[in-house]
Amino acid sequence: MSQPIKLFKKKGKHAPHDEWGRSATIDRELVVVGLSGGVDSALAARLARREGKEVVGVFLHQWDVPDAVARRCCSQADCFDARAVADELDIPFVVLDAKEIFRSEVVSPFVEGYLKGTTPNPCVTCNERVKLLVLASKALELGAKALVTGHYARVLFDPDAQAYRLFRGVDPRKDQSYFLYRVPQQTLRMLNLPLGVMTKDAVRRLAGQHGLSIASKPDSQQLCFLGAMNAGEFVERFTGVSSEACGDIVDPFGNLLGRHCGVFRFTVGQRRGIGVCYQEPLYVSRIEPHSQRVFVAPKDGLFSRALRFGRASWVWRLPHEGKPYEVQVRAHHSSIRAVLREVHADGGWLELLEPVFAVAPGQSAVLYDGEEVLGGGVIEETVPAFGQANRPLAMRS
Repeated sequence: MSQPIKLFKKKGKHAPHDEWGRSATIDRELVVVGLSGGVDSALAARLARREGKEVVGVFLHQWDVPDAVARRCCSQADCFDARAVADELDIPFVVLDAKEIFRSEVVSPFVEGYLKGTTPNPCVTCNERVKLLVLASKALELGAKALVTGHYARVLFDPDAQAYRLFRGVDPRKDQSYFLYRVPQQTLRMLNLPLGVMTKDAVRRLAGQHGLSIASKPDSQQLCFLGAMNAGEFVERFTGVSSEACGDIVDPFGNLLGRHCGVFRFTVGQRRGIGVCYQEPLYVSRIEPHSQRVFVAPKDGLFSRALRFGRASWVWRLPHEGKPYEVQVRAHHSSIRAVLREVHADGGWLELLEPVFAVAPGQSAVLYDGEEVLGGGVIEETVPAFGQANRPLAMRS
């Protein structure tokens, strides 16, 4: 899969040691910690050390981001920070080259999604197909008992079901369970998420108390591989797409309002940068890639009352058809009530019990039963809520 590009072996303080820096005289449980260069993974590693475990820190080199781009993971500066944490904790440190698999499994599908007029969530794909997969594989290779990460979520084993179940982190501001709904059972069984029961404030406070040098380092923001570009600029540079991708900007009935230079520059719910002046704010309501048309409407035209999702992934069992659940349609949106009207292994239909703004095909619809993540899938189709937006803009007062 991926091969180490750098390997830093430490001798540690308690000789004799093996080639990984582990004590040869003390039989301790070995765990692998995914070190990102941020405070969350650093504290996770520190807590594992405090529990007396033998820890190997692993940094994934997934993409080359210029060091001048602040607050992005994957930069060389983050690798240096991760190694500094390993030095502070006196643990071995490994750098794995995951650029090829990250490009093929995350970046290329992201670009293809935008070219097709959808809005993919690459962080969901990364956790499923790259980050946790590569780290878990390395952990198994080393004979580790667990994979520790700094995710804000909880994994609990249900002895009756003989399955691992996924739950929200206790800090609603930092909960990352949405990004983990596609992680399979064989990976969940290895996951140790110590921060799932902590708040971000507590994490920073503990990191400072333990003397971690990056305790106050800001969190990374946006997508790691974009650098200083937005999604449209990245797609244009990645593909070299030409001006032949231009098309029309139209109202809900197809009346021409303007022109654009590529559907990949737009996402459902977008307001800024549309390039159309009108008497009230307009939002992207739909993208039609085969005709290269971008539909815009006032805000009341962007609400949905149902959605269909496919490419489903269920954490440990299918949810019950006809039962009300909570659904989250974007990573940072609040969940809303919905009824699962149809469900099967590959997808289903959800009736939204209140209109939801800017439901974008390509994003994930993740189902929750209280705090538990049931699974979900990729949004493929939405049903608009009825209202004023059913008339063309020219008819509005």
